[in-house]
Amino acid sequence: MTNPGYFSLSRTVAPTQTPITLIEARDQLRVDTSGSPAVSVEDDLITALIDMATQEIDAGTGWLGRAIAPQTWKLSLSEFPSVIRLPFPPLISITSFTYTDLNEATQTMVEGVDYRIIQETGINAGGACLIPLRLGSWPSALSDFDTVNITFQCGYGTGSPVVADVPEIIKLYIKSVITSQYDNRGVEDNELLNRGGVSKFIRNSLENRRVRDQFYS
Repeated sequence: MTNPGYFSLSRTVAPTQTPITLIEARDQLRVDTSGSPAVSVEDDLITALIDMATQEIDAGTGWLGRAIAPQTWKLSLSEFPSVIRLPFPPLISITSFTYTDLNEATQTMVEGVDYRIIQETGINAGGACLIPLRLGSWPSALSDFDTVNITFQCGYGTGSPVVADVPEIIKLYIKSVITSQYDNRGVEDNELLNRGGVSKFIRNSLENRRVRDQFYS
């Protein structure tokens, strides 16, 4: 694939879910609650630890190269590459796909008419690809910083019939991180903190699901 001369990626809608719930995290940490609904004096800390552990691996900020909870991103390109690769699997849907033609008018691309989506399935799947329909070619477009614009939703859900559930290995990794950080509050041993409290087995299992492709460079 020929890389475009310019590209930008920006998250337009942040996740509203977390890969593990506060209740799951409390159970993991064996934190007592009181009242109805149940609350704990540690809830703010636990929520912050969930966010921290998620950001370590989530799209845009983390090393896993995957979108953890559903979120929306916008990819802008200065031209059409032969194949458009979307980062941060799993892809949920294309929200919009437009380009600027040679007359500087905005045109909308329609799935099944102008392009199709090639997408792997399974926990190790990479990012989705967009290609012209029937191995044709992309339309002529104006050359500018944001000629081609694709907004897409990606990520895992929790018990959702629409998107794939968060893989258990991701949940297990996050639980391991928050347990280590919770149990070692105030510890200044950098070697201990850098290990993150995650077993070699869990880290290696998640590493095998890392998306290593550099889609645009």
